[in-house]
Amino acid sequence: MKKEITELLIDIEQLLLEGFSPKQAAEIIENPLKEALNYHLACGGSFAKFLNKVPIPNLYKTMLISAEQSASLQKGLNFIINTERHKQKLLNNLVKELFYPIIVVFTAFGVLIFFEYAILPVFIDIFKELGTTAPKTIRIIPYIKYSPLLVIFIFTTMYHKKRNNIIPFYNSLKKLFTLKQISLALSNNIPLQEVFTAKHNNSKLQFYLNHGLSLSQILQKVDLLPAKELQKLKIAEKSGKIAKHFESIVSNYENDLLNKIEKTVILIEPLTIIAIGIFIGILTISLIRPIFEIGTLI
Repeated sequence: MKKEITELLIDIEQLLLEGFSPKQAAEIIENPLKEALNYHLACGGSFAKFLNKVPIPNLYKTMLISAEQSASLQKGLNFIINTERHKQKLLNNLVKELFYPIIVVFTAFGVLIFFEYAILPVFIDIFKELGTTAPKTIRIIPYIKYSPLLVIFIFTTMYHKKRNNIIPFYNSLKKLFTLKQISLALSNNIPLQEVFTAKHNNSKLQFYLNHGLSLSQILQKVDLLPAKELQKLKIAEKSGKIAKHFESIVSNYENDLLNKIEKTVILIEPLTIIAIGIFIGILTISLIRPIFEIGTLI
């Protein structure tokens, strides 16, 4: 969700918790959407109906309309805010885990640039003074600086074609967010059609739902859950306690995903350091060798 929408929900939820009505809360808040919200409420509209006009998931819109009708708007807003915060926390954790390897790579390129502009010219001048050309290992170094541009070009091209396979855990996180939306709908007795929309890239889910398949059958066909969790879901459907069990299934899936991310990052760090070490070693050798050649020319 956009920042101003998130801030609007947080402000309204806090004021409702303090005992203000939605109309009073709309007059107090400071938000770019304040004027439009006050106009909508002054015309007799409801807060939940106003949110139908802003870009938030259809599931949230349906949930807030139901919450407002049952006089539990504050609880509905609180649930949505916590869901979005948890979603953002997962993304932030992934970025945090990948931050160190990225910094190491950029540091390596910084070292390369330092070699090129601070050390390499000295060697080239020495060889010129001796009336000979610099070795190939020296002359090739300036061209290495263009490798980051090549990597960026390749990554960008592949991203537009198959971003699911390029961005680490992108597909797994996408699955997790879809499962969380389903869990949210089941917990609040919201029709699953509100989750399975083509707009959110779930057209297959919508298709299977319209053809009368059960939730476990749908998730099996689109490969959203492992076999073990699917078996649990099938049993839960028979027992009639699907909402509670599905929440537990999603929690297990999330924990497994977080463990995979942690293990992968633990593996990436030493591999990155080894690769950078090899790179720096080759660079160092390419400079030490000319030193010995200079000695033979003097």
